[in-house]
Amino acid sequence: MNYDRIITTSFVGPLVSALLLLCAIPAQSADMATTTENSVGVSLSAYSYEEPGYMSLKATTAGIEYAGTYAFKTEWPEQDMPWFIHGDLRYANGAADYQSPISGSISDTINWYAEGRLLLGKDFAFSNFVLAPYVGVGLRHSHNDLRRHPEGYRRDTSYVSIPVGVTHKTKMPDLYVLSTTVEYIHLLQGFHKAKMSDFNATVGDLSMKQKTGHGFRLSTMARFGNISFGPSFSYWKVADSNIDKGFIEPMNKTYEIGIKANYHF
Repeated sequence: MNYDRIITTSFVGPLVSALLLLCAIPAQSADMATTTENSVGVSLSAYSYEEPGYMSLKATTAGIEYAGTYAFKTEWPEQDMPWFIHGDLRYANGAADYQSPISGSISDTINWYAEGRLLLGKDFAFSNFVLAPYVGVGLRHSHNDLRRHPEGYRRDTSYVSIPVGVTHKTKMPDLYVLSTTVEYIHLLQGFHKAKMSDFNATVGDLSMKQKTGHGFRLSTMARFGNISFGPSFSYWKVADSNIDKGFIEPMNKTYEIGIKANYHF
């Protein structure tokens, strides 16, 4: 199945179109400036990891998230349009079904990931909306345990990345704020460790680097007072690793689409 085409036609295209249309909705930009606050959130997502031609992992994941934002005070004439620092931590867990045309399948494997980001951004006010571009650094670590399979082993993958994005904020007629975020992620370095010793002591453990990759995130959040909720989508594509002991971590793709809700305080 061509997931790239499905995602593009059913999610990415309409979301980008919505972002462009929102620019025409009147609003008071000062009411949408980034403020100092914290938030906690929960999410439910469909998760898919694929190494085309080799294997796939599919799961329904439940996640928790904490985020904190500090908005710097600014001087006239942009006292309501601050610079800001934003940090967030996320953990998601869900048993994954493993399938491979080479080694068969197994269900309900241990599968989780954790990630954190630190971002620096700035608000820019326009007549009827606010744009908040940002850049930062991100860390992501994922773990999967396949030892219930006869040839199973533990897998750990870590990414160091640079996220670059922009959030579009507008106030809707019913007095809620709609925030749409589009983000590109550039992979600086990926590290993959495979504990092949779990089933093959002769091979031992493997350590490989993945130097080329990218991803993106899309989300739309509607905020009513201290509550916000909406859909989100993330995607990663990482190229082949280097060779270690004759083994390689092949090109892989990760998709996650779901819905999340946050409480702001």
